[in-house]
Amino acid sequence: MIDLESSRTTTIFTDDDPTHYIDLGVTKDKKYLIIASNTKEDSEVWVLPRDVASNETVVTPTLLVSRQREVKAHIDHVRDFFVTITTDDKNAQDYRIASLSDTKFGKHSKSDWQDLLDPELFRDKELVITEFDCFEKFIALYVKIDGKPDVLIYDLEAKKSQ
Repeated sequence: MIDLESSRTTTIFTDDDPTHYIDLGVTKDKKYLIIASNTKEDSEVWVLPRDVASNETVVTPTLLVSRQREVKAHIDHVRDFFVTITTDDKNAQDYRIASLSDTKFGKHSKSDWQDLLDPELFRDKELVITEFDCFEKFIALYVKIDGKPDVLIYDLEAKKSQ
């Protein structure tokens, strides 16, 4: 991190594992910096609020998704919660979409992540979630239902998919 006023530099993250690549990003709502350490087999995700005061001497990101073998994850933030698409708790080929409330952030456990989609909606169908995109009032889920591409809309007001 470089303070543009003082030119002071500070290391905020180091990953010594040479098999991982680091991906930096900003959540769509611009509230968090995302530091993802990934391979094709696993992910580890750290987040850092973007409103860190410039006079703070120690800036420490918070671990959001721990590195686990065969678990991949992508994170974003919308309104007052994080959203992830992950292979966590599933067959490595199948992704699920889950959320974590800001009130749990920093003191969360794996069980605090809540599925956004009601599993009963697709009980008799094969649902594969491939991507998502957050917007102010909804989340677009790019999926395949029984092998056919589709888009599901998760309404953030109604808290259900359409």
